[in-house]
Amino acid sequence: MVPAGAQHALVRPAATRLLLCRYRGLNPGSTALRLRSSRLLTDRPVIASIASMLNALPRERTGIHCPMDDGSAIIATFSYPRGDERVVRIGLSGCLTVTGASPPVRTAITPGGARLIATLERLAP
Repeated sequence: MVPAGAQHALVRPAATRLLLCRYRGLNPGSTALRLRSSRLLTDRPVIASIASMLNALPRERTGIHCPMDDGSAIIATFSYPRGDERVVRIGLSGCLTVTGASPPVRTAITPGGARLIATLERLAP
């Protein structure tokens, strides 16, 4: 039986590894969208906490325009014991859009989203 809401979860529980890759925004042009930092996490309670924060984010309303989005992001790759992965993109500017492999698109413009982004930025400075 699938738990309520699990079909719309960005990530499943029980990931054993989490690779965080933080990318620069569009400015300055000489470093546009280049990798800024990366970190591999294996601490399961930390990974589970991040997964829980991601899954708790609300859906983003449709028709939102984000002119202040500079493309900076953290790409979080959750790895599972059987070798499968889930990739989530967390935008760090504009509407703070969070996307996974399937809808719904979420937003981190919430107190929980602010905590999530602060945690990710601390882990991948």
